[in-house]
Amino acid sequence: MTGSALIVTIAIAGATFSIATNEPVVRDDAPLFTPAMRPTIDADSTSLSFSRGDLIGAVGIVEPASRLVSVGSTASGVAKDVLVVPGQKVTKGEKLFTIDDRFAKAEVNVARQELRAAQARLMELQGQVTQVIARVESARATLELSNVKLRESRQRFARTQSLRVNDAVSQEEFEQKRNAVDIASAQLVDAEAGLKEAESDLALLIDKPTDGNKSFSGASLFVRQADVSTAQALLERAMVNLDLHTIRAPLGGTVLSVDLQPGEYVVTATLAEPPIVLGSMSPLHVRAEIDESEITRFQEGSAIASVRGQPNIRFPLQFVRVEPLVIPKSTLTGAASERVDTRVMQVVYALPAESSETISVQPGQQVDLLIEVCNP
Repeated sequence: MTGSALIVTIAIAGATFSIATNEPVVRDDAPLFTPAMRPTIDADSTSLSFSRGDLIGAVGIVEPASRLVSVGSTASGVAKDVLVVPGQKVTKGEKLFTIDDRFAKAEVNVARQELRAAQARLMELQGQVTQVIARVESARATLELSNVKLRESRQRFARTQSLRVNDAVSQEEFEQKRNAVDIASAQLVDAEAGLKEAESDLALLIDKPTDGNKSFSGASLFVRQADVSTAQALLERAMVNLDLHTIRAPLGGTVLSVDLQPGEYVVTATLAEPPIVLGSMSPLHVRAEIDESEITRFQEGSAIASVRGQPNIRFPLQFVRVEPLVIPKSTLTGAASERVDTRVMQVVYALPAESSETISVQPGQQVDLLIEVCNP
């Protein structure tokens, strides 16, 4: 074949291929599957019927009615015993885990000894009240005796002084009587000082040093009583600190997860993975996220949910509440057309009791929702 004939043959083949590729494709307009119709939901039964209308699609997360309760600790230390396992049912106040409490127990013992010492000092001071009252009575008697002696000394000196005018007594006797008056005066001053000292000591113990007064509220006793009160408060604080080393369930429910082993260190900070997560499983709730573009269409009503991967398993939901704060979207489906920069309104639904018994769903599981829109 000559070169010119080869060129002509190639040109004819190219034109034929171009015509074949540009031929219009005949398409079958029949849908690949029959679109689902809007379900009309009877919230009081599990039967579902379908009719025409509008729906809102949403993604929901199954959660306990109490939401997820992350159990933390106000005391830090090494975990001693973990007393629960995932799936275990617990009652409010039941022990979940304990923290090494040897140091806390030692603090309680020290506080108890401090309290006993403070109480002993108070009792010792209270026992001194009787002694001080006796001292006051003795000082008063001494003062009275000193007054009597001073009066007698003055009377004797007055008689001696009158006799001295007539030289009936000697100068020596006169001076003795005069000195006796001075001595009696000094003894009186000393007795007065002794009484004031005893009364001052008694005033530290009781406000009113009267006979039969049992109200001990003087300064010294007040200090001792304050020491006892302080020691009691310190003991109570130490006992509370000891009790905080035993972490108990804040509510009755089911243990959903345990991320703690004996020997691990427990901190008081908020953790991404708390040591224990609890939840009240009766009833279960579904927290749905309504896209902000659908919020104006949403109305309170019933909804239907289906399990991911099992669209034939459907169950009705009962409306519980709307949480009006619109938040950034957190639950993602993974679809290529999904908007991740949008905000959502959260709506909470409850699984009816009969559905909870027949449908096996777990907290944290994702479900698809169809929410009925009530047209005016």
